[in-house]
Amino acid sequence: MDCSVLLRFNRYFLFFPDKTDSPIFIEDKFVADLPTNQVIPIGRLRELRLPEFSYPIFIHKEPDFIAICPATEIENKPIFWPKQKIVDNLRDKAELIASKWIASQNTRLLKGLFDKHEDLENCVKTFADYTYSNGYSLWIYNPISKVFTCPVTSAPYKKRHLSEKDNSKLFEFIDSKREYESREPIAEACLSPDMAGMKTLNRLLIHYGGDVKGILNLYSKNERFEINQEAIPLIQNALSTKHIESRIESQKALDNIERFCIQEYKSGNLEPFLHGLVCKICQEFSFEGCSVFLREPNTNELVLKATCDLKHKGKPSERVVYDITSKSLTSDVYLSGKLRFSYDLQNDPDNSKTYGESTSLPGTNWIGIPLQIKQNTRGVLRVKNRYNSLTGENIIRNIRSIDFDNILSVGTLLSGILQLEDTFLDVVKEKKTVSKKLEDLNNFNKLFLHEIRTPISTFGLAPFLISRLLTTSQITPELITNVLKKLDDIKIMGERLKFITNSYFITELVTKRTVTPIYVLRDVVFPVLNITREYYRRNYGLEIRLDPLGLEGQVVYGDRILLNIVFNALIDNACKYSYPQKRPVVVSGRINDDETSISLLISNYGMNIDPEERERIFGNGERGRLALENKSPGTGIGLYLSKQIMKNLNGDLLILSLKDPVTFAIILRKAIL
Repeated sequence: MDCSVLLRFNRYFLFFPDKTDSPIFIEDKFVADLPTNQVIPIGRLRELRLPEFSYPIFIHKEPDFIAICPATEIENKPIFWPKQKIVDNLRDKAELIASKWIASQNTRLLKGLFDKHEDLENCVKTFADYTYSNGYSLWIYNPISKVFTCPVTSAPYKKRHLSEKDNSKLFEFIDSKREYESREPIAEACLSPDMAGMKTLNRLLIHYGGDVKGILNLYSKNERFEINQEAIPLIQNALSTKHIESRIESQKALDNIERFCIQEYKSGNLEPFLHGLVCKICQEFSFEGCSVFLREPNTNELVLKATCDLKHKGKPSERVVYDITSKSLTSDVYLSGKLRFSYDLQNDPDNSKTYGESTSLPGTNWIGIPLQIKQNTRGVLRVKNRYNSLTGENIIRNIRSIDFDNILSVGTLLSGILQLEDTFLDVVKEKKTVSKKLEDLNNFNKLFLHEIRTPISTFGLAPFLISRLLTTSQITPELITNVLKKLDDIKIMGERLKFITNSYFITELVTKRTVTPIYVLRDVVFPVLNITREYYRRNYGLEIRLDPLGLEGQVVYGDRILLNIVFNALIDNACKYSYPQKRPVVVSGRINDDETSISLLISNYGMNIDPEERERIFGNGERGRLALENKSPGTGIGLYLSKQIMKNLNGDLLILSLKDPVTFAIILRKAIL
């Protein structure tokens, strides 16, 4: 029996003539009044816009499809042949065709998303094909610049970035809190002429984490053409995952730059280091140009110290100066102490054109950030023209929120290095205070290296952990949330390093501070364990076991960043000094007898502490006898700093047990809510 099928697609039925992938769309209102299990004459078929049939047909209607066969299939059957049997055969064949169509749709979707390791543009196109849309565009909102940018579109827009002054409906959709809308497109000044013939706009909200959101526009030439509701979460989750993948790649690039800074910076050789750094930034973050300007002491001059572009590989070929009293983007960044950006550099009225990095593409996007030391601006780091070269040639890409985050992170690290360099130069110049300065420099170096060792390894492991989550689990909203939490934990670690960099002298870290109520598990324990467990598992073969019973719901007075520093130092010591044992490090807690404080306990089996070391080990630079004999890595700064911090938080740090296991207790005052 020959059989054709009209498949329901929301308000439409899809008919595929000649077995092609380009369907004819028939609104359900045209077939709503058709009778079932009857012969339909040719005249009625023409009203349905079905040119495939030039003869009467027999139809059978089901909620999700309409089965069709030539009327002769019925008329030529013997008179004794049951009509119901004919109907059943027709329905069975139609159901088989419908099932194959659904399977082919899903296969096409999976092939488009995964077989080719698709980038974002092909991913969006795949969903447009899957939903039978005739046009598409993806807009991403940057909460830092408060601008929508369009990384993907099926037709060129008049503008690829939109701010609030453009009066775009994108901002209204974000403010409406809706996840989805379907309506007739509204003409906007930025809209591509190629979209003018579209009759339906399906708009989806994409959650990228935090205030970063995306809007996917799917256009159709058919009226009232809504996409399947089941496809909405699938599209949202897939595009969120693509964003996470880009964040992972970006985190790898940032990790590479941080490693470069640690390995290449040498005190007294700042400019050669800067020459290499600007080139590394261009290479890792895909910018065509990058420059560093520093202010000359006792002048109004910002002087170019390093630049990377088509003509330079770090070292400037001529002296370039910005007068900070003259109007320019770069001088404004310096004077305001705030980030600035441009999406149209060539036509930006604040672009003084004093110096422009040589690029293969016209100057388009630009970011400039201040380099600050203790609230004083020392210079400006700027980048120009983000691009990609997937097609073999450079193509301008709009700057994303992650680009702002990355440049700000590098700026924080560079500010710390400038501070180290300033201190070194002060030491050279001020011989009378050389001893004190070297001690400060040594303490800062020890603290900085102590705190950065685990984060650097964490940044290296983070992509591995997140990739493992994404490849071994089904993509669900809960998985997306877990991955974003993993990235937020890394962000907390970065905030801690920034805090340390801005607090150069140890005395600044341990002065009394205003305390606030914080949760022990959420704010102190989890931010450290979430990003260090894998590090110690891979490097020491140790597990960290958390017994949360005595800590659940406990609220204490403290400073989150300072307590992260203390807890991280104790976890690091417990793992280092567990040699040669391989028993888990245990984190637990309890309410103390006075009922006004709690103890956060860290226990490990391994190197014991001698009784005479119980107090001495908290001194600056002091280390235990067994740690020295076994040549365990360490600087002697961790316990000293932790003890001082706890005293100034009106708590304490105690040794409860010297062996089997060695147990430290962080004493925290319970908060009264």
